[in-house]
Amino acid sequence: MFAMAVGSWILLKSEKPLLAGVLMGLFIALKPNFGMWCATMLLAGYWRPAVIAGLVAAGLSALPALLYGPEIYTQWQAAVALDNHGLVFAHDVSLHGYFTRMGVPIVAVAAPVIVGLAGLAFAVFSLTCIVLL
Repeated sequence: MFAMAVGSWILLKSEKPLLAGVLMGLFIALKPNFGMWCATMLLAGYWRPAVIAGLVAAGLSALPALLYGPEIYTQWQAAVALDNHGLVFAHDVSLHGYFTRMGVPIVAVAAPVIVGLAGLAFAVFSLTCIVLL
């Protein structure tokens, strides 16, 4: 995954947005949390690789439903419900999981949204500062 992220960065620097977008889409399909990467790329003005990455990620995410039918997602949810990964590896969980276990479901929903929006605001602020310099 690290190689895909670095590869897409190198492809962006080499002005190959199509290949960079495809590689980013593969990365996002494997780790959907990095969908924020597309939003940041759009804010930075790299709309072509961001759109391509979104299309590739969406296509790859829909592929299991096309191959095995929509019930594959129900089976996936049932399998994930049995996973105790967050209990065994408490250091390796999301903000949502952490706050849910703490018994504050409202914060569990709000915290990731606030952190994501803060990250996007930081990206916009950083880009604005770079443009003004």
